[in-house]
Amino acid sequence: MRTIELDQYEFPNGSNSEEFARISTHGRGKAPYSSVLDFARVANEDLEISGLPPARPFFEIGKREMERTYLALFAGIDLPAHCDYPTYLITDDWNECHLVIEGPEFFISFYWATSA
Repeated sequence: MRTIELDQYEFPNGSNSEEFARISTHGRGKAPYSSVLDFARVANEDLEISGLPPARPFFEIGKREMERTYLALFAGIDLPAHCDYPTYLITDDWNECHLVIEGPEFFISFYWATSA
C-alpha cells in the first residue's frame, strides 16, 4: 500500500487553503488486502470501519471533480470523466469527504478535510 498525506502547504492555495488530504492506493487482489473492505480498514486505521455503504458509480459522487483533480495532481491517478468504478461514500459533508474507490486493478482511499 502507498499512502500520501498532504498538509495545507501542498495545495494550490498554499497555507491559506486550510486543507488536508490522505490518499492511499493498493493493487487489487494483491496480498494482504484482497478485498475492498480489508483495504479500507487498514488504509484508515484511525477510523473504525466495520462495513462499507452500498457502492455507487464514481460519476454520481457530488464532489467528484475535486477528487479527480487531487488524485491526478497528487497521486498521478487519472480517472475518466464518466468513471463508473464502484465507490463507497463514507463521509460527504461541506468540510469533509471520505470515499473508497474499487477500480479494475486498484483500490483507492481518498480522505479530504478543511477547517475553512
